[in-house]
Amino acid sequence: MIDGVKRSRSPQMDTRLLISRELLRRILSILSCICSSAYEAMLFKAVFSLVFHGLLRVGELTVQNMSNICSANHALNKNDVKIYKKYLEIHLVSSKIDQFGRGVTIHIPKQADICICPVVLLTCYLRDRPVVGGPLFCHFDGKPLTKYQFSAILKKSPHALGIEHSRWSSYSFRIGMTTACAIEGLSDEKIKSLGRLKSGAFLRYIRIPV
Repeated sequence: MIDGVKRSRSPQMDTRLLISRELLRRILSILSCICSSAYEAMLFKAVFSLVFHGLLRVGELTVQNMSNICSANHALNKNDVKIYKKYLEIHLVSSKIDQFGRGVTIHIPKQADICICPVVLLTCYLRDRPVVGGPLFCHFDGKPLTKYQFSAILKKSPHALGIEHSRWSSYSFRIGMTTACAIEGLSDEKIKSLGRLKSGAFLRYIRIPV
């Protein structure tokens, strides 16, 4: 409680950089140079696009580690996703702010740019995904994608793009989409609803260029 009060009185500036739609497109385009196989590249294209457009947290799509069965139960399951012509329907059984485990269903619309469209990329990924149960995102051997692996591939992206340094993290996707929504004129309440937030914390994610 005391630590929480201290943080509220002396807020630290969030130095994480945002990932915009254009930067997302560039990252996805170089994944084939970073990943070990075409399947791995498609896996990360789908998960990066989904975490961006769905304003999702990486913990909702990945497991903490290979041996943690509990974290696997919280990761998005293959059976919790439905693909329609113009949108994705995703049921999150649990999340960081869903402390009572009520679950929530979200819809992610198809994007005009097919290179970053979550509907297109997830459809392609599922076409080659091994026939196994469990978490939606898994490697070709059926092992679930971990949070560490998600971050590791993301950290390799700046070098592959010729960027010497970057403060990207998994939250950079969330910051980028929140900013995009604000620039496009969505109301604060709509952005809070899309990000499943109940407070004004989302405001610190908005980085409008001056």
